[in-house]
Amino acid sequence: GPGKGKKLNEASRQQRFNTSIRDFEFWLSEAETLLAMKDQARDLASAGNLLKKHQLLEREMLAREDALKDLNTLAEDLLSSGTFNVDQIVKKKDNVNKRFLNVQELAAAHHEKLKEAYALFQFFQDLDDEESWIEEKLIRVSSQDYGRDLQGVQNLLKKHKRLEGELVAHEPAIQNVLDMAEKLKDKAAVGQEEIQLRLAQFVEHWEKLKELAKARGLKLEESLEYLQFMQ
Repeated sequence: GPGKGKKLNEASRQQRFNTSIRDFEFWLSEAETLLAMKDQARDLASAGNLLKKHQLLEREMLAREDALKDLNTLAEDLLSSGTFNVDQIVKKKDNVNKRFLNVQELAAAHHEKLKEAYALFQFFQDLDDEESWIEEKLIRVSSQDYGRDLQGVQNLLKKHKRLEGELVAHEPAIQNVLDMAEKLKDKAAVGQEEIQLRLAQFVEHWEKLKELAKARGLKLEESLEYLQFMQ
């Protein structure tokens, strides 16, 4: 009779529901395992890789939202057709929804941690780059060569003016490192002491560079005036 078709229809829906649930639970287990692994970034490159890997997971999670919607609709259909195993369906449906929500929350928290680690390594790399830039300029402004004749002093002064231009042009890069440190202050729990220590050193070197550059400029100007006067 007509009841038979309805029964078949329901059986196939039950089967579709069970297959979907199994598939979704399998994916959830994989995601949960992935999020439970405490991969630590060791440097900027590994921090970047972990972030990329995580973004893949987040994309998958987005794609899974539709599958979950379908699953919930399928469950509602089964429940409204007065199926025989209501409790089991409700339990499975609720469990999957709860786990999915949990995975989303874990992933969001993990994402923040990864972004912090990346920012920290980026900061230290930028700091290293700036430090070597300053080192190299310090050698140049520490030169004891103030020229021996008018031509020599004029050449040195021209070179020095170029260097002073470089320092001014470099201010924003220095400021950028200081701003990053300020941001990390509120964020990164890790490396706080190291950040403050390195930063103090960095600022000290930068101030020293500006001071020595100024002093060298004045010395060269004096030399020039003296030699011009002597002519």
